[in-house]
Amino acid sequence: MASACSALGGDDDTDPAADLADDLAAALSDHSLGEVPLGDEAQRTAFEELVAPLDEVPAAVAASSVDVVEEEGWADVTLTWRWDVTADAAWEYDTSVRLAQDGEGWRVQWEPEALVPDLAEGDMLGLRTLTPQRGDITGAGGVALVTERPVLRYGLDKTKVEGPQVARSAGRIARVLDVDAASYVERAEAMGPEAFVEALVLREDDALDVLPAFRKVPGALAVRDTLPLAPTREFAAALLGRVGPATAELVEASDGRVVAGDEVGLSGLQARYDEQLSGSRGIAVVARDDQDRLRTLFEVAPTDGADLATTLDPGLQQRAEQALATLGDAGPAGALVAIRPSDGAVLASANGAGAGGADLASTGQYAPG
Repeated sequence: MASACSALGGDDDTDPAADLADDLAAALSDHSLGEVPLGDEAQRTAFEELVAPLDEVPAAVAASSVDVVEEEGWADVTLTWRWDVTADAAWEYDTSVRLAQDGEGWRVQWEPEALVPDLAEGDMLGLRTLTPQRGDITGAGGVALVTERPVLRYGLDKTKVEGPQVARSAGRIARVLDVDAASYVERAEAMGPEAFVEALVLREDDALDVLPAFRKVPGALAVRDTLPLAPTREFAAALLGRVGPATAELVEASDGRVVAGDEVGLSGLQARYDEQLSGSRGIAVVARDDQDRLRTLFEVAPTDGADLATTLDPGLQQRAEQALATLGDAGPAGALVAIRPSDGAVLASANGAGAGGADLASTGQYAPG
């Protein structure tokens, strides 16, 4: 059996198999099979659907070698792949694809495993975001003031209801949770049939009174999760700030650091030091087979956020808040700041109910005298 091996890029520019291999590599670099002749035309559409989740990932493909078996009328091409999954991490590997010769010339015998090793018919590709662990906000002595604490996410599971029942259940959930019914019903009806439509997130302790009435609503679902929270809802709330879904304005202003769906700091120290606390996302290229089994093909691990150290003393903070609470909800605007004279460390920063949520302890100013 006669065979020949050619390394691409040589002087022979008239080799039809090598030319087709080059055309294929160029098309693959553009996430398609282009117009290269295929042994099975159905593979062209199948490839486009398979690679669609990676459309935003730059690819560079080269036909690094061609082994031609003249007497058999076929050639094996080695494809060298590089996907720039992130700016700093590339997914690199080799695959093989066969070319076959018929009366009209050479054709590509495309198979899924020519895209990714061991990929099979029926597999689907995808990208998964890997969420980093958010850093804690600590106080005096390294005590965690804001850390991951259990919460319940209340909402509507649309896989359990359909038709007019969606609006009815959404309305009942809104009334039980005391959220705006009109906007929640509108959001529930607009989202897809498999969506979980979140209405409210509560600490586990606050959630106990809600559960009995909530459970009676068709499609109601409470999902256990964690969120970065202080010991209590009131604890240095204005200073520490809160974490929640990124707004459109924050996404736009972040230059790509924040994307829709991210949990970010929205106020206080959480917002001021969000980049430090949030870390950076990771990403994984995954394949799901026809049995719904998931496997990871390539992964860039997330970088967890770094803790933010403060000098707040938990005991003094609670005492300051208790002192201001004696003014009552209708009392005058009041704030209390405790500073250690020896080094200027802030040990407590509390605001009374009369401040209306404003951080007077940090921003309030009064004329001298």
